[in-house]
This record gives sequence, C-alpha cells and structure tokens, in this order.
Amino acid sequence: MLQTDPGGDSPDLERQFERVVDALTLRFDGLHEPTTVARVVQDARRELERQARITTYLPVLATKRAVDRLTGV
Repeated sequence: MLQTDPGGDSPDLERQFERVVDALTLRFDGLHEPTTVARVVQDARRELERQARITTYLPVLATKRAVDRLTGV
C-alpha cells in the first residue's frame, strides 16, 4: 500500500527517523555532536518532505542526504 501523506507524521515514520538519528549519532561519534546530527537529519527530512508524494522511502533518502552532509561529500 502506498503512503501518500507528504507530511509523513505517522508514529511509525517518527520511530524510523529516531532510529536514523540514533544510528548516525553512533556512526559520527567523536566527529559531530549529537545535536548536529539530529539537526542535519531533520533538515534533510524537511527538504525531502516538501517534494514527497510517497513517504515510504523518506528515512532512507534522508539518511543518505545526511551522511553526505556529515562526511562533507
């Protein structure tokens, strides 16, 4: 079933983004503060949600965008 809510505020989606922040905080421990990681993920999420018609892959796409930013790619 396709999710078409561009806001993507479902509890499951929120949990997925919490896990993304947790995983990237561990991955970038010692390189970036946890608040910086959370902000970068949230910024990536907001940018992608503006264009999203389907929210299913937002966590994956936001993770990729956040990792690129946190690694300076």
